[in-house]
Formats: sequence, C-alpha cells, structure tokens
Amino acid sequence: MNWNYVSLKDAIKTIENNTKPFDSAEVCDIDSAYGRILADTVRAEVNVPPWHRSAVDGYAVRSADLKGRKKVTLELQGRIHAGEFPGMRVCKGQCIDIATGAPLPEGADAVVMLEYADVHADKVTVPGGTAKWENISTKGLDIVEGRVVAKKGVRLTAGIIGSLASQGIARIPVMARPEVAVIPGGDEIAAHGSEAEKAQIYDVNSHVVAAIVSDAGGRAVVHDPVRDSARDVADALEWGAEKDICVFVSGSSVGERDLTAAAIASRGKLLFHGVRIRPGRPTMFGIVDGKPVFGLPGYPVSSFVGAHLLLRRCIMRMIGERISGGNVIMRQYSGSERAAREFMSIIPVRIEGKRAYSVFKESGAITSMAAASGIVMLPAGAGIRNGQTVEIHLL
Repeated sequence: MNWNYVSLKDAIKTIENNTKPFDSAEVCDIDSAYGRILADTVRAEVNVPPWHRSAVDGYAVRSADLKGRKKVTLELQGRIHAGEFPGMRVCKGQCIDIATGAPLPEGADAVVMLEYADVHADKVTVPGGTAKWENISTKGLDIVEGRVVAKKGVRLTAGIIGSLASQGIARIPVMARPEVAVIPGGDEIAAHGSEAEKAQIYDVNSHVVAAIVSDAGGRAVVHDPVRDSARDVADALEWGAEKDICVFVSGSSVGERDLTAAAIASRGKLLFHGVRIRPGRPTMFGIVDGKPVFGLPGYPVSSFVGAHLLLRRCIMRMIGERISGGNVIMRQYSGSERAAREFMSIIPVRIEGKRAYSVFKESGAITSMAAASGIVMLPAGAGIRNGQTVEIHLL
C-alpha cells in the first residue's frame, strides 16, 4: 500500500465533504444537557427580568423628589419582599422599603441603596441626586421576549444552560450522540483486566480515543483488541461499519502488517493515507458503506493528534456543531524549533504564566500529552526562535 499524502487542511476538507450530517435528535433533562449540541434554535417566551426590579436592598423612590436637593426626608409606606408583587404605589414625597430582586412598585423609578438611608420610625432621609432608573434592572434587560436565547448547533455551556433555565425550560432538544466504533489492533496489544504476555503492552490508544470521542459529542463503543490477520481486521470492519463512525487504532503504518488500509480499500474507498503532520503522519481516512472510517497510528501521541485534529472534526460535523477557530491564546515560546520541509510540526506545550514549554518526548510517550496544556501548529519548513510569540491551541 502506497502513501497518499494530503495536507492537514485538505484532510479536514475531505473529512467534512464526506461526513453526512446526523439527523437524529433527542430530548434530555436540563441538568444532563451540559456539553451536548442544541438540536433546535430556542427563542425567549418571557422577558428576563419579567418586570422592573430592584438591583439592591434599599428604598424605591421617585427620582423627581430627589432632583437638585442634598437631602430629602420621605414617608415610608411599607416593604416589598422578593417573591411578592407590590400592591402599593409610590406617590410624591413617599418611599417603599424594597428587597433585592423585588418588583418595582408603580410610581417609583429609582432605588436608593439601604446604606445611604437614615431611618427614624416612618421617616427615611436619603441623599438627593439619585438618577432615574438607578439601581434598577429594567424589564427585558437580560433577555427580550422573542429574541434568540441559543442557536441550533451550539455546544451547551453552563452559561447557555442558565439562559435556557431562565425561560422555565426543563427538557432540552439535543443531537443524539453518534456511535463511534473504536477498534484497537496489533498482536502486541493486551487488553486491560488481562495479564500482558511477554512482548505485549497494555492498550492505551483506544482509551485515549474513546475519551476524545466522548468530549467531542460522540459515544465510543470499544472492540476487543484485533489480531494482525486480514480475516480479523475484515471482521472488525464489518462490525465497525454498522456504527456511525469507525476508527481503527494502530495498523496504519506501511509494512507487512498494514491490513487496515487494504480492508478499507477492499470494502469501500480509501480517500487519503498519510497527513503531512508530525506526529500523526500515518493517519488514514475512507468511506465504507457510506460511513466514515479512520485509521489512526499506533504511537500514542500520533494517535492522540490524529483523533484530536481529525476524528473530532468528523464528529462535530456529523452532529452539526458550529465549528469555530477553537480556543487560541498567545504565549512566548521557550526554546527553538524547526519543522521539517514537508511536514507541519504539532508540538505539545505546557503553559506557565507568559511562557510555553515543549513537553514532547517522542511519539510513543503518552505523558507528552498528559503534561500538555495545548499544541503549537508549526507550518512545514517554518521555525520558532526563543522568546517568539506563538499561537497555542488549547486542548
């Protein structure tokens, strides 16, 4: 099997062009919605706040009574607690004791903070000059009825969930999680819970990939480690192609045990085999029975990079998440780097204050990613000098 290299940009484009949007939605409880993708745009059915309300504990007043005066003594008419709607009205020369969050009574258009008032029986002396609407949250200040609260395709954060909760919503429409078959392979792989034989290592990659799948919005279904035989790989592909996405982990290098590429090509179409990035170079992608199929490298860091940059993108495309440039920050790089002439370098870095430090050991060292805060994507042939400001894509 020959290499069929593509750039990272072209790999992403190929994946997105060959990933069909997932049209399956479900409804979940609001407290289970964090991190899910909103399936429908939600518009506000109520204003937030629903009425003018006091932003502080204090005294509801008419700003006209305080205009141009140093001090004003007003008649106290009563008290309004949060959670009760006022039946009183503030008339000229009057005020009402009001709690934070309580609806503003008719006639009032400002609130004087409690600590600025001097109270004697039913008389309240306050400083003059309080402006109209001061210390008041006006009706619809936060959310206006009819406006969009959250758009379809957005990932639900705590803040967005809070905005939805302000509308009294208990159940939220979200995209269903696509099933992602994760298939570890290689005679050298020992499953967790079993005793590794001589020359075997415990499976790392399937667990890393499953975590990335979950974080991206999918649901990983992990296969038992597959032995290095054409029959076993073909059977695993048969099983994986029944899921929404299929991912082979390892078995993507060119050599006598390269069986994944051949299996994909025999049942479907291998669209690329090799991406011009390091680590992650042997990543492959194809289509089998209309389903996206990935082959990720066996080295843990390479597998992580392929899953993070490409598999994640496939899942996001499938569930309709609005794709942005990601969370990027700028830091000064400690050390110097030079990317190979034909390959983009993916450098895992640790961030400490204003500096970023490479934590890359080798493609086989998963602790490179365990210690990483983000990655630097250094274009082919480019270099970084010590102290240069670089873009870091946070993990």
